[in-house]
Amino acid sequence: MKKLMIFGLVGLVTLLYALTILAPASNNPILPEPTEGREKMKVVCWDPPTYQVDGGSRWRNFRQIDSCFMNMMDVTTYTQADFDSNQHYQFKLIEALDWGSPIVVGQKSIYEADNHYYRLDLTPSGFNGYFSHQNVVGREKYDVPQALNDWAWYADPDSDNAGYIMRDLKGDYNYEQWDPHGCCSGPTTTFYADFRIKISNNSFQTNPLLALKAIRIWKSNTYVLDSLSIRPQDFANPNQYQTFTLTFTRADIDSGYLDYTIWWNGSRAVWLDRVEIRDAYADSLFRGLYNGRIQTLKQQRGAYLSRWYLVDEPERDQFDAQSYLVAYLNSIQAPQGVQAYPLVDKMDEYLSVVNPEELWFDYYPIRFWTDSASTGGNLQIYLDSLTDLLHQSKHKAISQRKPFIYIAQAYQEQPWIRYPTKFEQQVVAWLGLAYGANGIAYFTYATRDGIRGLVDSNSVGYFVPHEPNWSAVRGVNAIIDSIGWLFVDTSSWQGAGQGDTVNLIHGSFISHLKSAEFTSPWIEVGFFKDTVDTNYFMLVNRRCLSTEAQNVTVYLDSAKIGNKKMWYVIDQYSRDTTFTGAINGDIPFTTHLDPGEGKLFKLVSLSYSAFHGTALTGA
Repeated sequence: MKKLMIFGLVGLVTLLYALTILAPASNNPILPEPTEGREKMKVVCWDPPTYQVDGGSRWRNFRQIDSCFMNMMDVTTYTQADFDSNQHYQFKLIEALDWGSPIVVGQKSIYEADNHYYRLDLTPSGFNGYFSHQNVVGREKYDVPQALNDWAWYADPDSDNAGYIMRDLKGDYNYEQWDPHGCCSGPTTTFYADFRIKISNNSFQTNPLLALKAIRIWKSNTYVLDSLSIRPQDFANPNQYQTFTLTFTRADIDSGYLDYTIWWNGSRAVWLDRVEIRDAYADSLFRGLYNGRIQTLKQQRGAYLSRWYLVDEPERDQFDAQSYLVAYLNSIQAPQGVQAYPLVDKMDEYLSVVNPEELWFDYYPIRFWTDSASTGGNLQIYLDSLTDLLHQSKHKAISQRKPFIYIAQAYQEQPWIRYPTKFEQQVVAWLGLAYGANGIAYFTYATRDGIRGLVDSNSVGYFVPHEPNWSAVRGVNAIIDSIGWLFVDTSSWQGAGQGDTVNLIHGSFISHLKSAEFTSPWIEVGFFKDTVDTNYFMLVNRRCLSTEAQNVTVYLDSAKIGNKKMWYVIDQYSRDTTFTGAINGDIPFTTHLDPGEGKLFKLVSLSYSAFHGTALTGA
């Protein structure tokens, strides 16, 4: 039986407590929400456990995944191997698209010779050019429409002496060309550097006009990786940009940084637009040489695939390759490609260039140096970092009209990441929901490669749930199964923030809140609306010690919720319902929150329309 709790005007308490509410199911706001036909929130299980049997075959314990993820939601798992047991349980899978192979790791960088970003609309805050211009000749020049970003670096004999027109690639960029970001393809990687240049006059000249070099600098040593001398007659036409290419290799053991230089002899005017560097993997990808392999993988996976996972947290110089993969998968009607991306300062560029269909965000706040104490420790500092990044990432997803998928911490990895406690495990998930996550993933399910997840394995291949995290995740998942329909709608989230400034949160209809136990409650509050404009709010207790349960009273601002005086506040999971009324303009409502716990509430006003056909009789 659901509880009916009553607060509010003192003169009405005795009478209202005795009233029995009788109403048809379609009109009674206390009855459970209809769930038929509603899309459920996606909950992702990363890396199901595997073990070796029958000469090396890999099997997956999907029954145990079913136990943790309830088999009631649209469950997605991540795999790098076979598709056997999932067929029985009808799981949709996320699989790595040739994980770590040349298909997915390609690098491409563009360095403008002028002081402008390669895409003017994506210029980062504080950007001041790719190259230092302290030891070069020339100046930047507006060159529309020929320069690809409208600007070029320009030198002419009337104003400039012979010298370098490009050198000293800045430190944010000169470490980008590596053996590329974890690809295990071999001991060296081949790179191509395309220099886009034009000159004023291409008449014959004996001496070289330009000398191009790609160099590696380590300590006091300089190593020329490739070079090219260019004479004026090497240009097909004057006043038209032409591309000249250097080719070089870099060993995966090479130290130091790279630079790209151009020396100019000063004999005729020159415009330098940019240099583009790409590795052989990106070059092959852009020329379509991997398309056949991708189509084969699509055919092999069939109906059991939900997403392709491409690169984990791609670097900026991998954005173009990821963009190609996302677009190509869409073009062949394959499941979409996704990547986790945590860097908020580069997220606008990532979303614009890669254009993924969803924004997957990961951040793991529970570290070995994170004190579990809410008072006197630094847990709240790291949770502040989490909520700040969630807030920024959610807004970026909204601006690009992307669903927002949050990857919550559920693992330990020495020496950085420690296991969350039971209450910390709950709070990292609830905070994601408070900030409008449209899907939740947990990293990670299986213990593997030095990472301990939600499930450990013993010597004979049986899987042992890691407690208390397993049960904590299971408990949150059960609640998500009930309330998650609200979060699927990307427009439902209105805003979130800390309880001490709750009245300033976008979409807030709460004037203030207080805790009966703590002067600093550490309560996070989120606000939502459904498709018919009904108000919802979420409370999350960020205190995570076992002794830090609290009773929290929020004061609803009647002026912001329609000036109606009487309200039902309905817990969307337990269905416990509180009847409350206005006192001096505020409508008080009190609830109990265990450590790390979150709750979602719906507001329903007491009005004639809500109770049409309802009889009120004495108990």
